[in-house]
Amino acid sequence: MSGSRYFPAIVAAVTALAILLTLGFWALAVPAGAGEIGYESFFDPSRVHSIDIRMPDWESFLRGAGSEEYAACDLVIDGETLHSVGFRAKGNGSLFAVNMMGSPRMSWKIEFDRFIDRQSYHGLDKLCLNNLVEDSTYMKDLLAYRAMAALGVPAPLCSYVFVTVNGEDFGLYQAVEGVEDGFLRRNFGAERGQLYKPESAALEELGIGGEFRLFRLLGWALDHRALFEGLDLSAYEGMSSADLSGAAFDFEDMYGDGGSFFGGGELTGGGELTASLLGGSEDLLLRYIDDRPASYPCIFNMAKTRGSYRDRMRLIAALERLGRREDLTRTVDAERVIAYFAAHNFFVNSDSYTGMSAHNYYLYEHDGQLSLIPWDYNLACGTMLMTARYAVNDPIDEPMAVRSDGGHPMFEWITADEAWKARYYERLGELLDAMDFDALIDETAALIRPYVERDPTKFVTLREFDEGLAMMKRYLRLREQSVRGQLAGRIPADKAGQEAHPELLVGTEGLDLHALGDVTMGIADGRQDPSLFDALQGGGGLAGLFTGYGKDDSK
Repeated sequence: MSGSRYFPAIVAAVTALAILLTLGFWALAVPAGAGEIGYESFFDPSRVHSIDIRMPDWESFLRGAGSEEYAACDLVIDGETLHSVGFRAKGNGSLFAVNMMGSPRMSWKIEFDRFIDRQSYHGLDKLCLNNLVEDSTYMKDLLAYRAMAALGVPAPLCSYVFVTVNGEDFGLYQAVEGVEDGFLRRNFGAERGQLYKPESAALEELGIGGEFRLFRLLGWALDHRALFEGLDLSAYEGMSSADLSGAAFDFEDMYGDGGSFFGGGELTGGGELTASLLGGSEDLLLRYIDDRPASYPCIFNMAKTRGSYRDRMRLIAALERLGRREDLTRTVDAERVIAYFAAHNFFVNSDSYTGMSAHNYYLYEHDGQLSLIPWDYNLACGTMLMTARYAVNDPIDEPMAVRSDGGHPMFEWITADEAWKARYYERLGELLDAMDFDALIDETAALIRPYVERDPTKFVTLREFDEGLAMMKRYLRLREQSVRGQLAGRIPADKAGQEAHPELLVGTEGLDLHALGDVTMGIADGRQDPSLFDALQGGGGLAGLFTGYGKDDSK
């Protein structure tokens, strides 16, 4: 038969049939929802959703959860069961703090396809459950993501979920859509580009990673005194990081006037401080370095999509054009980037691209055009070591660490051109007109308050929750007043102008950002027992480290 003139055609037909059968069986094996987007209903904001974690060895899992290793569990999400889901703890300093508090209430990361290939929850591949340890209001992420979405920025979906473990109440969490494949399909469709989450390994070396090494971080500050203009280290003259190794350390009076860690709330040193703190990682700030992909480890080592050498070179070329402010309409998705910064800068989040740590954002590239995707606003509203006055009046032309010196090229192209700046101001105005924050806070509070009351692991009392919401309303009204004044020219929109005319700034008497929940996780205002941290600082009074931060510092 092999000599037949029909043999090649027969082989081809059999091969094609085999391929079709294989594809058919493969399609049958793919779990429902793997190729579709149907998970939006889980982020319905009109209800509190439910997740039951089913893990027979829960206590054993908790004892080792700090390793952030995935374990398999079953989840029942709004009544629907998924088997063998990847489940682990997440977080940096917050994870350390929760462990020190002896609380089981960690933040969690859920990866649906960790153990079952292509499994998803109606197209959702990753879900984050935030424990809200730094957010007494339960709302900072929600408000920021809603503001982003109102301006048309692709932002993670966010809702509330009451978590039970093996049927027993565990706590009210905030559920946030993971920015991965499902997110990309939902926002960009089939023709999606490359996704990165720029981050530095140096964060862990300085103690901001899974193992919080406070002495190393403080030692670094001592070794880099020049970057901390407002920090009084005179009592420790001659000391270095080596002197702190394994030693007790007295924090009392370290901050001189007690204003804040950054001397009146302003981060001095700008990009220089960020680059030094993160090991000289200029790629975190999206600066062009050279044409070698190896020069951008904080970007390419943190790729979320599988890219090629050509993809990397295309991104580098875009960074070069961005640094030179050339061909900007091809280099950046101007409308989305401007809208992102309008919402981002309103919320004053220094744990971000424009702040001290230059992370907590996603970089999206498609056909050589760049844009940003928001992430992690639990320390927004100045609750990462800012005084109230600076958090309210943060200048919209030079937000947080930005100094209009080329250090933050992804933002500075906007204010360097009058036309783009006018559009940025226009979008800020649109945001203020579109968002009724008081109504959104009241509506959300009415929804979740019974669950906060029921929550057995919450970090705040019900009274502290209510006080936090009242203070959040007050902060947002004052922030809006300042931004509207800056847009109208009544209040300086840059650092030099605000320093020259402090009398024009919006007053913040009585505003206390601690009430919102902050980076001290309740230590600074006495919600958590500072003695829990004695092992780190030799009984030196950690609460005193933060005296004055978060409050009005008007002279």
